[in-house]
Amino acid sequence: MEQILEALTKQKLTDKLELEQINNYDELLQKYINIKSLTPNIVSKRSVIPDNEKTKREELLMRLIYALKKLNQYEQSADKNCGTDASYPNRENTFAQKEETLQNVEGDIKSIIESTQEYIEKLNCQLKDLDNADQQIENSMMRTLKDLDETFQSVLDDVCYEINKRREHLILEAEIHKHESLIPLRACRKEVEAQIENAQNIISMSENVLQHPQQHNAIKLGKIISASNDIGR
Repeated sequence: MEQILEALTKQKLTDKLELEQINNYDELLQKYINIKSLTPNIVSKRSVIPDNEKTKREELLMRLIYALKKLNQYEQSADKNCGTDASYPNRENTFAQKEETLQNVEGDIKSIIESTQEYIEKLNCQLKDLDNADQQIENSMMRTLKDLDETFQSVLDDVCYEINKRREHLILEAEIHKHESLIPLRACRKEVEAQIENAQNIISMSENVLQHPQQHNAIKLGKIISASNDIGR
């Protein structure tokens, strides 16, 4: 028992010296275990998506396709309406009118042209406002997507960090349990090895006595007998 306690003490001193030679915790981890962080395996999860999630995804995709088709229809109809047919008075009737009549309506025609140009300018301003609104929607969408990515990336980073930290603690606890459990086994191993070595020495000395009895006296024989009596105790 005393030899076991002595072996345990020596083992603790050896571990203490090893720890004192390590400067920081990172070197400690590198010395005893190389813990690699886990990362999410997204690909393997795609094959086991629940039916309700598939249904929600398909619903969102159908809504997106419908919105894109509707937007495309408006763009195509806008292209078709770009050309308008202007009605012109009959050329024969125009030449049949009197010169003084044309002079009377000239002012009205100029007024129509001017008011129509002003109307076109207003419409162009509305188009610019619509373009600005389109750009605002695009910019808002891009900011939203960026915020979503940053938010969920931050959540993913935090979750992965906590998971890996907890995993690292559990791994270290398992390593500690393993090495603490091995300490008494190592001490017992040392004791058993010492007993084997002692028994082998007794056998060697006994064989030497048989081969050379004249070289051994009663004192030496007594020591061999005393040592053999202690075997197994």
